[in-house]
Amino acid sequence: MILYILSGIIILIFFLIYFFQEKLIFYPEKIPPDYKYQFDSDFVEITYKIDKKTTLNAILFRAASSKGLVFYLHGNAGNLIS
Repeated sequence: MILYILSGIIILIFFLIYFFQEKLIFYPEKIPPDYKYQFDSDFVEITYKIDKKTTLNAILFRAASSKGLVFYLHGNAGNLIS
């Protein structure tokens, strides 16, 4: 009987983890839409409208002479101002 209860609890835990995994893994911090970045380097802020509710922001740092592009993703939490 105890084995069935423990199995049920474990299955319930796995079920909850599976369906709430995005909330457990991804916890973005929102930046106000009117926020102005300040960096010492030359940069351009780019905003892409994905759909009616989603926008994607990017910052492009420019160099006087470059040999390529470094595409950096900082991870799933935090932002450049924190």
